[in-house]
Amino acid sequence: MIRLIVISALGLWLVGCTNTVKPPGNVRDPVTIFLVDQGRTSSLVLPRENGKTVRFAYGSWNWYALDNTMPWDAVGALFLPLQGTLGRMEMDCPPDADRLRVRVHHIEFLYPLIVERKEVQKLEAELDQSFNDHSAVQVNNRDNDLIFVRHPSAYFCLHDSNHVVCNWLEQLGCEIHGSTLLSNWRITPINLQSPSNSR
Repeated sequence: MIRLIVISALGLWLVGCTNTVKPPGNVRDPVTIFLVDQGRTSSLVLPRENGKTVRFAYGSWNWYALDNTMPWDAVGALFLPLQGTLGRMEMDCPPDADRLRVRVHHIEFLYPLIVERKEVQKLEAELDQSFNDHSAVQVNNRDNDLIFVRHPSAYFCLHDSNHVVCNWLEQLGCEIHGSTLLSNWRITPINLQSPSNSR
């Protein structure tokens, strides 16, 4: 009975773990990005200056890139600091919600966010550089349409895809409140812009 109560309380606590995203206000040169929620994992979609789109994701090399998803792989991914991975997906079109729902598998929620263009360019350049620096070994995982390379940081339960995506959002000027343990998002709509002012 005690064990059941503890498990139930833990489950309720996890359900209540919401990551609240407050986008930056007073954006001078707005551009729209997308936060992708796939249930257990999150990723970020950024516009390229050439009119194309790139999606970045972080995860466990063994689980996310190599697709080793047995129960012991899950335990290792949660509790042991293992090799991390950076995934990248290139799309030959501007970022658009309808296109993303077709191209990206298993989307549960898709959140558009308006941020500063120069901050997107800086983050994009940083992630591209990290991907290229480790591109000697690549894995093309067709199940999630991402090409993976090894990432220098270790993956475990306190440094998973949701933590890393939160860090990326903070680099884009967003404020993040919550545990960042799960892919459970709420957006504070404070910087609504006219669609004609963003691209």
